[in-house]
This record gives sequence, C-alpha cells and structure tokens, in this order.
Amino acid sequence: MPNQKIVFLVVLYKKKCSESDTLRTLLPQIAEQHLVVWDNSPVFQAENKPFLSQYTSSFSYISCPENLPLSEVYEQNILQAGQEERNYLTLLDHDSCLADDFVTQLQITIQEHPDAVIVPRIFFNNKRISPAYQWKWFGWETDKIPPLRLLTAVNSGVTIPVKRMIKNAFLFPKGLKSYGTDTFLFLFCRKHAFDIVVSNSRIDHDLTFYKTNTNHEQYLKVYKEHMKAMYIIFSPNFVDRVFFLFYAFLHGIKTALVRKKVEYAYWWIKREI
Repeated sequence: MPNQKIVFLVVLYKKKCSESDTLRTLLPQIAEQHLVVWDNSPVFQAENKPFLSQYTSSFSYISCPENLPLSEVYEQNILQAGQEERNYLTLLDHDSCLADDFVTQLQITIQEHPDAVIVPRIFFNNKRISPAYQWKWFGWETDKIPPLRLLTAVNSGVTIPVKRMIKNAFLFPKGLKSYGTDTFLFLFCRKHAFDIVVSNSRIDHDLTFYKTNTNHEQYLKVYKEHMKAMYIIFSPNFVDRVFFLFYAFLHGIKTALVRKKVEYAYWWIKREI
C-alpha cells in the first residue's frame, strides 16, 4: 500500500516505554511506519531508547520534562509531520490496548478513504464509548455511529490527514491544554468539511474522566479541567458563553448531589472559568 506515510505519536507520562500498553501493542505491528514517542515524564529514562530500537529503527524519542500540554504537543507534531512530508498522524495516549490488526485496518481504511479523518472504535470496560455524539458542550454515548455533523471521538487512535490540517491552519484555542482537545479537533474537522470515517479498528482504553471513577480528588481535578476547556472552546461566542456558565452552575449542583461532594457545586464561582 504505497504513499501511506504514517506517523504514530505516543504521548507518555510517568511511564517507561516498556510499561505502556499502547507501545506494547503497537510496536509488533508498526512495520516501516515512523514512531514518535513524546515523553512528558519529569525524569529522563535512559532505557526507553534501547527498548524502542528492539522493534524499529524509524523512531524519534523526545524527552520533555516541562510536560507540555497535549494541545502544544499535537500542534508541534502536525507541523513536523508536514515538514517531513508524512501524510497522516495517528494520536495515541500511553494507556490504549490496540487490536492486533490495528495498523493493517488503518492502512486499509486510508486506501479506501484517502484524506479522511479516521476514527477507531474505543471501548472502556467492554463498553463502546467512542465515537460519540457531541452538540455544543453536551456529549452522549451511543451504540450507533453518529451522523458526521454531531460526531466526536476520544483522541487516542484518531488519524488525521497532515497536509489538510496545515492547509486549514489548524490551531487549538489559546489556553486549551489537554482536556477538550478532542472536542475542538472534531469541531474543527466538521467546520472545514473533512471526511470522517469510523473504521473497524478496536482500542481498549483506560479513562480517568468517567462516571464510574470513585476517586474523588482525581475526578474533581479532571472535572474542573474539562469544564474550563469547554469554556475556552465556546466562550468566543457571547450567547454560548452565557448559556455555558448557566449550564456549569446547574451541572455542578447535580454532580455535587450525585457524588455527595459539595466542591462540584461551587468550584467555578472562584473565578476559575
């Protein structure tokens, strides 16, 4: 399958390459495609490069102890892939288990749908959670494939056409860090009429921001980050900004009652958004 120059971008944080579910399931099937491991861990881990070289010679390992947000990592790697004349960039977190035929299925889908955004089917605890519906800041899961005008997906495993992203001057909003990058990515692709294709590839993915997470401190942290991200994405429109603040107030009260933790009801009043 010629001309399928794919870059697989795996973002690590406080994990060795050998501990990453993503790398353990990707490396045996990567073949001649290029791999970029972006390591946001605070300490350089010397054993990572030798581990990667056992599987492929076409890789870049970038240690980034300053822990850049995903928005900046993605932007930098889109531009870098363009400079290297790569055609596609696949975004991956470090905690995704890829099916054994993930790369093969991806190549087949690219061959059938060139220049499209390709979305895998993502499962968490054997429940499919991506792709999903998204309207404004409202999102909900579905057993069906959403219509393109409402489709969103978890970042991990999504493959984007590099040249078209650059041609349309893709940039994340100022202030957007890691949460909300998937929401904005699909808003952008829908706005610019990208073809979005859901492939047959499967990924089993670990999620922190999910209703079954009972770790209060962890969930509150990502809840706040998610809400701030939605505010950044939708606040340029005055009407959206007003309605989102009203939504954040009501949703905070509801979440506080469900989780029996009052912090969800008042955190945003502290001018955090």
